[in-house]
Order: sequence, then structure tokens, then C-alpha cells
Amino acid sequence: DIYTGNRYKFGSLQRLIASQSIEALLQTDTLSKPIIVKGEYYDADLLDEERTRLVQLFRENGFYGFQKELIRFEADTAVGERHVDLVMVIADQPVYYKDSVYYRPHVPFKLGEVYIDPYYTYTDNQKAKDTLLVGEYTVIDSEENKFKPRVMTESVHFKPGDTYNETVVRESYRHLTSLRIFRTSEISFDRDLEKPDHLKAIIRLTPFPKRSVKLDLEGTNTAGNYGIFGTVSVMNRNMFKNGEIFDITLRGGFESQQSLYNQNEPIFNTYEYGIEFGVNFPRFVMPRKLKRRFPKRIIPKTRLSTSFGRQHRQEFTRDYINVGLGYFWTPSKVVNMALQLIDFSFLDLKDVNQDYLNSLDFTQGYQDVLISAIRYSYTFNNQKINKDKNSSFFISSIETSGNILNLIDQLKPDDLPDEHANRKGHYFGVEYAQYFKIDLDYRNYTPLKNENQSFVWRALAGYTFTYGNTQGLPPFEKSYFAGGSNDNRGFLAYRLGPGNYPKDFYNTSIGDTVVNYSAVGPIKLLMNLEYRFTILQALKGALFWDMGNIWLYDRTTEPTGNPGVDDNIDKLKFRWENLSQQIAMSAGMGLRYDFGFFVFRLDAGIPIFDPGLEEGKRFTPQNPARFGLKDFVLNFAIGYPF
Repeated sequence: DIYTGNRYKFGSLQRLIASQSIEALLQTDTLSKPIIVKGEYYDADLLDEERTRLVQLFRENGFYGFQKELIRFEADTAVGERHVDLVMVIADQPVYYKDSVYYRPHVPFKLGEVYIDPYYTYTDNQKAKDTLLVGEYTVIDSEENKFKPRVMTESVHFKPGDTYNETVVRESYRHLTSLRIFRTSEISFDRDLEKPDHLKAIIRLTPFPKRSVKLDLEGTNTAGNYGIFGTVSVMNRNMFKNGEIFDITLRGGFESQQSLYNQNEPIFNTYEYGIEFGVNFPRFVMPRKLKRRFPKRIIPKTRLSTSFGRQHRQEFTRDYINVGLGYFWTPSKVVNMALQLIDFSFLDLKDVNQDYLNSLDFTQGYQDVLISAIRYSYTFNNQKINKDKNSSFFISSIETSGNILNLIDQLKPDDLPDEHANRKGHYFGVEYAQYFKIDLDYRNYTPLKNENQSFVWRALAGYTFTYGNTQGLPPFEKSYFAGGSNDNRGFLAYRLGPGNYPKDFYNTSIGDTVVNYSAVGPIKLLMNLEYRFTILQALKGALFWDMGNIWLYDRTTEPTGNPGVDDNIDKLKFRWENLSQQIAMSAGMGLRYDFGFFVFRLDAGIPIFDPGLEEGKRFTPQNPARFGLKDFVLNFAIGYPF
């Protein structure tokens, strides 16, 4: 039997503070919503939350090393009316000397000298080292030092004369780690014997080896086609002595695709390979006057890259070239931003099987195209901060392509012949794409009362609008597909939609051979619901419900030449009144094994509502014969779907 007695409420709150500097700071401390509110029910957790908040406040305002144990609450319940009057006591700083202890008032510290050692070792530190004054920082120099001083000074967010701030120190740690050129970074503070209210900062850094090699190998499963894919990366750190990282990445893989023409082909009958060169700069690459406008705390970066490669399939061979220039920054712990100022891609299609091309209802993506895009992306993620609480992940991007090329296009003469490689609408003999693209992807993670269970949901929307030089559908790479292991898991990837696209049309015959057609569209909506739970330690389980589809534009569409498509084209277009008959739904269950460094996942989904079937047969309960083991779609993958 448990008798709790009557509930008590918070009464008055008084402060008993010995140090005048602490008292002065708290007089300026204002909360829009106080943690402890008179009249609300007493909660010991709120008292601990207030202690944590005050410690952070003090450490951000000069009080180096302030301990949580120095704050305590004394409660008085004898005031009547079931109220608890509180006295918050903040003790002075204890100082231990031999067998005795005495107390001294808290004082806010300022930073004195800031030393930076870029080649610190824990084994041999007896050598005499020279120092070099760089601005307000003292950099320890040596013969082996290959770094220019600004690599470190641009990554340290505090300087001599600043008031000590623990948050700024953590930001400096994060910035130094993000450089990926130092194996370890340590920031320590010592009291200045000549100035009792000053701290001497010492930053000890141990660099990585100048060069390293990394190998990644993974198995793939694309719409039931299994393969193997690998990358080899060679990294050269501090290439220009300013913290730059130059990398070369070789990538390639093989995949087993159902043979369309020759049944005696080898198992792995498709392949892809490519190479990428890139340089990462630990700063914004731009004019110095403009660069000074950005604070260090956003951790600015720049990447310049170029890549090219080849993809060979039975239906076609495609070569690609890409050149990119991107800026990346982190305004806060939970927000990342990126601006891809240059994203130039050239796709050259070769050896296209004409029978295959003639069999397609929509041929977008199966022609040469030039893409010159600018893209901005925003990412919010508080999962690490709210590890055991409700957390969110949100990523959005806005992209536009072809506008600058279109402006240059207006300067071309109108009388250039059709065979001219740079006639209007073309560059190097290839049409350029012009479109506007927006993507929104939100995910919510809610732990349940049982810590081994959680409810997760995702909502995704995407839209690619073509205009100007691209009047039809967008390029294949900028379109959306539905189905697959991270999407609507009861349907195969590229085998769902657009709209009510008939399911039988995906398998088009070329003579006696069946061709697998890939369905894509410029509009997409998707929602996933998932209940996750632990079965036995590292073995996890999940129940899920997925719904969504892709669509074509609700505007004039050129005839495809296929009567089955042209006669039903309105059923493939996005219209609000048709959504109830076009949203595909699937449900299923999954097993996941958590190895710690990665998660192996097996999901089995079955269609519940299939818009590609005839009306009256789309809902599984109306067609119970479809609810069998052969109707489940198995999805093998690494990692969680979202």
C-alpha cells in the first residue's frame, strides 16, 4: 500500500548568495518562462533543471569551472496551505590546501594569452620550441610545423581579452574537429599567477598523417537487381598548408540485371565506374572583404570538385561529367546550410537500344541534356541533443537550372542553322534544362514510455516545374520515383505511378522479351508511419504503413503514341479530386539487427491499395487472393529507412 499524502505547491523563492558578482549576474538574468513558478505543483526534477541552467549561465559569463554542487535548495514546508518555500543557496568556491579548506568569492575570468601548439605529442615535450605571435595568438613553431598559422587562428573562436565562455570553447572544439586534419584537440586553461582574474589558454593539437586511403564496399539491391559497389578514396591533407584536403575517389560496381536480349550473358551484366577529384577548403573561398562579414562560429567551408564516369546497361550507355562549387556552414548545433553555387552536369547518352526506346511511354531522361543548377539546402536535426525526447529532422532544398544559360541564349542570333552546336536552346550541340525544384522532408521521432519502443513518422513532398527551354517533363535525374526500400515498401522501386498508370504497362514486350520500364514523375507525395521496438537486445522489429505516389503535371501533354496512355492521360496527372484513387498504400513488418556501426534491415511489405489496378480491384480486401506470400515485397537495406 502506498499513501502519498497531499500534493504541495511551490511557494516563495529567495536567494542566499555569498559572491557579489554572482548576485549581479542573476539580477540581469531574465527568463521568458521561469522554470520554478509559484503556485505550480512541487517537482524535484524542476529544481535540478534550474541548477543545470544556472551552471550553464555562469560558465557562459566568465565563471570558469563553476560546479553544480555549489547550488542547493533548502525547503520549508511549515508555512501552511501545503506550500513549499524555497531558499536557493549558492556557495563560494572552495579551495583545498593540504588538510584544510577555505572559501573565496566567485569572480568572472577573462582570457590572457592564448597558446596554440599544432604539433603536440604526449610522449616528447621536452624540446625547446619557438613561438610566433600571429595577431593576438601565440603559435608554437617548430621545424616540423607544416601549417600556416591562419589554419588554427581562424578555427579558434576566442581571443585574449574575451570573457571566458564555455559555449564558445565548445564551438572551437567543434570547428577544430571539423577540419579533419587533427587527430586530437585539447583546450585547457590555467590561472595566471600575475593576474588572479585571468586565464591562460593552451590549445594542443595532434595532426593526422598527411595521406590516408579508405576503402568502402557494399551490396546493393535496386528494384530486385542485386550487385556490389565499392569506392577507394585517397586523401592528401593540408595540401596548400592552409588546411585544405585534396581527395581522389574511384568508384565502381557491377549489377545483375534481367537479360533483355541474350540469355547467355554473365550474371553481372551491367556496370558503372567513375572518378572524382575534390578540394575542401576550411573557409569560404571568396574576396577577403566579403569573407570577413561571416563569423567563425558558423564553421564555413568550401568544396570544389569535378567528376566523370560511365554507366552501362543493356538498354543504353551513359557518360557524365560534373563540375561543382559549394559553400557549407553551420549556424548552430542543430542547423546546417549549403549553397551549391555551381552544379554543372553534362549527360551524354550512347548506344541506346532503339527497340527499347520505342517501347517507352515517356522518354524523358533518355536523351542528352545539359544541367546548370544552383541549389540551396537547409537541414535541422536535434536528435543528438534530444536523444531521449521527442526529436525532429527536417531537410529542404530549392534548386533552379538554366536561367543564366537562358540569359546568354538571348544574345545569340536567331538565324543560326539547326545543325549549329550553339544555336538557341543548345550548347555544345545539347539542349539545356530549365526548371525549378523544391523538396521538403520532415521526420519526427517520439520515444514511448517503454524506452525500447518509439513511434516515427515522415512526410515528404517534391515538385519539379519545367519552363522556358524545357517544356515537357524534367530530366530523369531531377524527377521522382516511388516504391523501394526507403519509400513505399509494398511496391518495387520505379514500379508505381504516375497516378493510375496501369500496372500491366510496366512490362513492355520487345519481341519475346519483357522490358522493365522505370516510372518517374515531376510531382511526389509520401508519408510513412513506423512503430519500432526491441525484440532481443540488438535485434529490433518494426510495423509500418506507407502511402504516396508520383504524378505528371495537370497541363497539356504531348501524345506518347501509346493509345493506352493517351486515352487515360488525365488519370496520370495530379488533381486533388483524384487523390483518393491515386494514393498507393502498403503495410508490413521488418527486422533490423544493430551491429553498432551499421544496421542491417529486412522489410516485408504488401500493397493495401494499388492505384495501378482496375477500379474495384485496387483495395486488397476487395481482392483477397492477392494477400499471399508471393505478394510481399522484400527490401534488403543498410540503415533505417528514415
